[in-house]
Amino acid sequence: MALSTRDKIKTLIREIGIDEEQFCSCTALPAQTLNGAKHADTKRLKETLLIFNMLETMFDTRQDAWNWYTKQPISGFGNTTPSQVVIENRETGASEVINYIESKRLGGFE
Repeated sequence: MALSTRDKIKTLIREIGIDEEQFCSCTALPAQTLNGAKHADTKRLKETLLIFNMLETMFDTRQDAWNWYTKQPISGFGNTTPSQVVIENRETGASEVINYIESKRLGGFE
């Protein structure tokens, strides 16, 4: 049986080695989204999972991907981290980070 997006996120959290609260605060996911809320923000869950699936091709480990996401300032984002972009721009931030990662994967420059 295939894992749900929520279960995949929970697996990611365990592999990174952080708690759900910390993950949610850095990805702008409401905690209830991971705890089975009926009206969970599935779009945000899917975007979050997509970001980390894309980063898997760029980093050796999920922990390395997490470190980049939470600690690496990006000049194209005004020297803020991808996490800060997502948090500060709740409606479009995840899409902006996804577009940035895709651009980097295709050889784009800052």
